[in-house]
Amino acid sequence: MQYKATAVSGYYAPLLTGVWPSALMAHQVAVASTDQRSIAINRELVGNVYKIAEGKFSWTFPAQGEAASAIPDPTAIPPGTTFAGIYHDHGAYDPNYDNERFSPMGCNGGLPCDIGLGLFHNQGQLLSLGTPEGRIEIFDPSQFAVLPNGCVLSGSAVPAGPGDYPAVPTCH
Repeated sequence: MQYKATAVSGYYAPLLTGVWPSALMAHQVAVASTDQRSIAINRELVGNVYKIAEGKFSWTFPAQGEAASAIPDPTAIPPGTTFAGIYHDHGAYDPNYDNERFSPMGCNGGLPCDIGLGLFHNQGQLLSLGTPEGRIEIFDPSQFAVLPNGCVLSGSAVPAGPGDYPAVPTCH
């Protein structure tokens, strides 16, 4: 992929708007196009991927959340399109969070967090993530039995961490 960089408030953000042949590609482009901004402002960003009538996919510009959360709205898509998943970025590195992985079910006082959102509130669609290390990860609820923590599409695998931090493999 090639990116057109645009200066925005002292940092550069790649901008790749348009339509893409698959939902997976639209997720990758959305995260690649928003992750640097999320890191620079240290806020989670969240948006939707949607399918247009011609069978191609695009994504909405992101809404800004807080440093450790953002509330998705699957209904925030253009009229006449179909929801095809949520993308989000985790912002800058924070020692209080495991920013390189999808948040586990039940984090933040029992809220669904990333994995719960992907399983129960994302209408069976893909959930994608941009991380502070620049990884692009994908969670596919139909692959939960095989990849319960998603997989890394771009970047290196995430090794298991101390405690309950699971490894996240690369996608094959």
